Amino acid sequence: MNKHRKQILPDLTCMTLTICLAFCMGQATHAEHADHDHDHVDGGKEPQPERLHEALSAAVANDKDDHDHSNCTHDHSKPEVEATTRETSNAKITGHANHDHTEPSKHEEVRSAKNTEIHDHANCNHDNGKPSTPEHEHSTPTAVTRRVLPTAAQIARFSISTKVVEFGSITRIVRVPGEIKINSDHLAHVLPQTAGIVQHVSVRLGQKVKKGQVLASIASRNLAEAKAAYLTSEERFNLAKEIANREEQLYKKKVSSEQDYLTAQGSLAEAQIQVRSTRQTLLTFGLRPDELPQLKNEAEENFALQRVVAPFNGTVIEKHVVLGEALDETSEVLVIADLSDVWVDLLVSQDDMASVIKGLKVSVKQPDGSETEGVIDFISPLVKRETRTAIARVTLDNSNGQFRPGTFVDAAIHTPSGRNAFIVPLDSVQLVDDQPSVFVKKGKAYELRSIEPGERTGDKIEILEGLSAGESVVSSGAFHLKSELTKSAHSGCSGHSH
Repeated sequence: MNKHRKQILPDLTCMTLTICLAFCMGQATHAEHADHDHDHVDGGKEPQPERLHEALSAAVANDKDDHDHSNCTHDHSKPEVEATTRETSNAKITGHANHDHTEPSKHEEVRSAKNTEIHDHANCNHDNGKPSTPEHEHSTPTAVTRRVLPTAAQIARFSISTKVVEFGSITRIVRVPGEIKINSDHLAHVLPQTAGIVQHVSVRLGQKVKKGQVLASIASRNLAEAKAAYLTSEERFNLAKEIANREEQLYKKKVSSEQDYLTAQGSLAEAQIQVRSTRQTLLTFGLRPDELPQLKNEAEENFALQRVVAPFNGTVIEKHVVLGEALDETSEVLVIADLSDVWVDLLVSQDDMASVIKGLKVSVKQPDGSETEGVIDFISPLVKRETRTAIARVTLDNSNGQFRPGTFVDAAIHTPSGRNAFIVPLDSVQLVDDQPSVFVKKGKAYELRSIEPGERTGDKIEILEGLSAGESVVSSGAFHLKSELTKSAHSGCSGHSH
């Protein structure tokens, strides 16, 4: 046991000396680099010569004491181990001495990055409850309620104004297609009253005509025969009347028999009937009653002419006659329409028929963008099988000729919604994060409020949920508030530079 102890102690002593020497040299080298690099945070103090001398003296004393106590010689049977240990220690010392300390250590880089991050974070304004500095001029939203606090300059520049919400009913708009048509109550297909040859045409297509104006003349043999029959019946009537008067006087004087008197009265009645029959025939040919007494004196060349006249004031919209054309009683000569008013036939879906009634207000929009107001005065009791629509008709004044039959139009029928709700201007509603919203005034701030919209008409819209009575919403400039809210929400600290 003692023998082995005597062999181990010298080795431990040598290793102790080697470790102490390496530690002291490392401390000295570390202090030297600390003098050249002031940024080294963990720089050590310069080792004192007295401390090095004391450490070496203590190691020598312990080694001597162990030799005296054991009274034995060192066993140098393992020189390779000691040499290897010393070489390893010397290599570590030499490597540390040759280490380049011109660059900061990894610890220094980490600490530098953290200090920079802390500096940027400290200089960033994270106070969401206060407006930003004037140099940025951003309105600031609160994180929870999403309010916008614009500056006075922004309010003036964006023309931001508010309006107290209204409570009431709004009309629902039913949009339907339509077509302008001729008022068929003021439409006439002009036909000749008898067959004949066209002798004269006095009007052209699109011309405006007056009631009774001559449109064309037709030479008709039938008309000449009817006039002759009328004149003959007139003469026979006058003759029968004279005979009847004479027989009546003779009968009263008892000169003539009663049979002769009755025969004369019968002939008079027959002549009168014949006159009435021929007279009516001439009237059906287009002659006026005041023209009949003048037939005896009518010129020969006009005796067979039938005049085609306008039945009322209007416009010639169709013309189907030319000079020399042979016509009969079924030939359509002209079409005349009174366009002082027109119809607008609206095609209403069967799903909307329940809410469309007579008397509702209608806005008719033409292709050029002009709009005219009207009222529904007729609703068809039938639904077309092909389109499943019914006709709702509006009559519009067309005295200035602004409506042309055949034009397709768009119409908006104003039907009552049948409920009461809050009503705000249409410009108040903005789409924020795919949610319809309004800005409600709260003190000097404007709070974003999600709402549920209802029906809209013109520049107004229903608000079914999200508002209370007496609240004021932004009626003008809401879009700019939305822009400020979006810009502030996405800017964060990215817009600040240090």
